[in-house]
Amino acid sequence: ILPIRTGSVIDVNRRIIKIGRNIASAISLPEEMQSEALDMFEDIATDPRWTNIRSNKSLMVDCVYEVAKKHDWRVDGKKVTVDSLVLVTKGMFGRGTQPKPHLWRTEFGRLE
Repeated sequence: ILPIRTGSVIDVNRRIIKIGRNIASAISLPEEMQSEALDMFEDIATDPRWTNIRSNKSLMVDCVYEVAKKHDWRVDGKKVTVDSLVLVTKGMFGRGTQPKPHLWRTEFGRLE
């Protein structure tokens, strides 16, 4: 994966950015939080230690979830949860994706 911030974006990056923005928009994350999730994704996905424990789409779901959780984000007064993101992704892709940041958090920590 090429760095997203450099402007030398390849198709897979454009696709995953679109997926990330769509998921974030579905839970009404503001633009600055969307950017935070995209930056987190890039930081992890371009790290030489990253071994693709999760697919790009799943990692993006993890990053959106982590940002929503960090900011105690709520939709209609309810916290964004693992279950709510599974429902959002099921509605978008026909198959729910469960956030599982615990699979990589030990190696990469909570990226702030």
